[in-house]
Amino acid sequence: MEITNNLLASLTGPAITFEPPPGRRTSRQISGMDTLIVRRIEARNPHLTHGFVDSQGTPLAHLVIGRDAGEVVQRVPFSRRAGTAESFNRGAITIGLINPGSLVMPVMHRGRFERMNAAAPGEYLSAFAEFGNRFRWWATYPQVQLDLLSEIALTLIDHFGLKAVRAYDQLRPLSLNPGPSFPRYLFFEALKAARPNLDVELRVLEKTAEVIQLRHRPAEAAPFIAPQSVQAGVLVVNVGEEPGWSLVEVVDAGQNGPETVAGSAVRWLKGWVKSASITIGDARPVVRDQLLTTEDGRKYTFIQAHLKNFNNRPGSNRPRYLLMHFTTGTQVNQAINTFTNADEGTSIHLIIGRDGRVIQMVPFDRAAFHAGTSFWEKQSGLNAFTIGIELDNAGFLRRTRDGLHWQRKGVIIPEERTAAARHPKDFREKQWERFPQQQVDAAFAVARALVAAFGLEDIIGHDQVNFLNRLDPGPLFEPHMREFRQAIYGRPDARIEGFRAAPPEGVDRIDFYVNREGRKPITNHPVVQGAGATKGKLVRVFEQTNPWWRIKLKSGTRAEGWMDRANIRVLTEVTKIDRDNAVLFQILSGRDAGPPATIHPDGRLPAGTQMRLQKVSGDMALVVARIGAEPLVRDAEGWVRCVDIEAV
Repeated sequence: MEITNNLLASLTGPAITFEPPPGRRTSRQISGMDTLIVRRIEARNPHLTHGFVDSQGTPLAHLVIGRDAGEVVQRVPFSRRAGTAESFNRGAITIGLINPGSLVMPVMHRGRFERMNAAAPGEYLSAFAEFGNRFRWWATYPQVQLDLLSEIALTLIDHFGLKAVRAYDQLRPLSLNPGPSFPRYLFFEALKAARPNLDVELRVLEKTAEVIQLRHRPAEAAPFIAPQSVQAGVLVVNVGEEPGWSLVEVVDAGQNGPETVAGSAVRWLKGWVKSASITIGDARPVVRDQLLTTEDGRKYTFIQAHLKNFNNRPGSNRPRYLLMHFTTGTQVNQAINTFTNADEGTSIHLIIGRDGRVIQMVPFDRAAFHAGTSFWEKQSGLNAFTIGIELDNAGFLRRTRDGLHWQRKGVIIPEERTAAARHPKDFREKQWERFPQQQVDAAFAVARALVAAFGLEDIIGHDQVNFLNRLDPGPLFEPHMREFRQAIYGRPDARIEGFRAAPPEGVDRIDFYVNREGRKPITNHPVVQGAGATKGKLVRVFEQTNPWWRIKLKSGTRAEGWMDRANIRVLTEVTKIDRDNAVLFQILSGRDAGPPATIHPDGRLPAGTQMRLQKVSGDMALVVARIGAEPLVRDAEGWVRCVDIEAV
């Protein structure tokens, strides 16, 4: 390959023709050329790409390579801009690969997909795109096409001194182009090996733990991508997952030849393998520039959460703790789609898949919105003081209608991947999804790196800090957190300051009040004087917060306030006060808004009850108390008077 007068020429290879757009004006001059971009062109062949232009009529690529690598068409001289990526056009050369992309037609005819009649058996892959929300069939890129792409890319890099190579969807993530069937990390690895100073994204490498064969989709009955098997100990890049399966790109195949891929030196292998057949390898994560990377500079996947879902101000997060979650999902992509959706209002720093794949979504010095209304050891608002990790896990499970299987959101979880356990907040056992060892190993490696980088004080669960309505990471991960703490801090338990109930002399119990969103209860809530809330009065109900209802009398004083639900009777057509001496409490505003204080359903706490402190507000303390007696002990959160407790 050579370049003459800004046109590509081949001395012995494929036919290269120059076909500028007919009747189009010349595009602007390239300035500061430094990047090579690779994208997909959904045409039948390179000669039928005249309609693939931007709004100004500029072709989307300088070069277009056919699927059989027999023809290359140049549409724009390298000195002029292509129209592929707006602000990147001024300094980029773009190569287009002929590929039909997503095979959207579900009907197959004689083993071939209908769309453009372009993908025969062995020429497609089932996968999620990183920003996609559906599992689709994608046409693969033939080996000869990828070989020619690499040769042309190196020619352009050397001739023009290009510094970086990008796939189009790295610049425009929602484009799904060139798509998940393009082995981008193998392409980047090959270019980096040939040109070590080139700026490409290198992902963390894993290893095959046994001899494997790659399949078209994540199923035992799926056909093989290639007849050759891949030996144990081969480096791979893990780029996707389905329960029990991983989508990998085989890095060693093109470099080490037959000893790596048995039978022949097959290149560009990408397909599905059992997750248990790969390991996280020797990569040790470290933190650099607020992102997770490896010691040798390889990157973990970074997909930024929507800007509405986290605080993008540097320094908005001052990490003190590592906060563990589970997603309640069955695929990593479900969590990614949640955190990239502006309507969700939530985000996370890291996601760890069942196969150990790590994805970062928020830099560590930015506050992700993951902790909610949260408290820990007198610290509240933990979004600003924690790094959050979501472990992709279904959480607690329910039986299917036939009672034969465990499921979460309609997805069956095999029995061998579940276990029964009792959450500390509950007296009853539930069935939970287990955490695979690859996921646990990856979580530990990441936790160790984060503690080293930020001096984190502890590793705690979301269910410990957001007590009212969170169960993650659940009872099956608690033993792993104890192991993490033992290995990192030399202690298995979270570090807390212990307290106990200490009622006044002559009293054996202390008051224990319900917690409502962390607001201090008003134990002397004022009443509505002269309300006339007598038995039989008709009322209108505005709000129900068990056991308090916010009501308004329909006659008389028409007073409005809070009343205990036990004093109200709901009939078919009317609602009325049904007891004598019912009390109507005032509606307060500001920090005191809400119903009167309510004694906790667990009742008053006996003397000596063990507890930990969540936060202090004036003369009241929010605590988590140990309720019951061994072996049936659970935790309950509520408010107590500060004078009624003492440090242990």
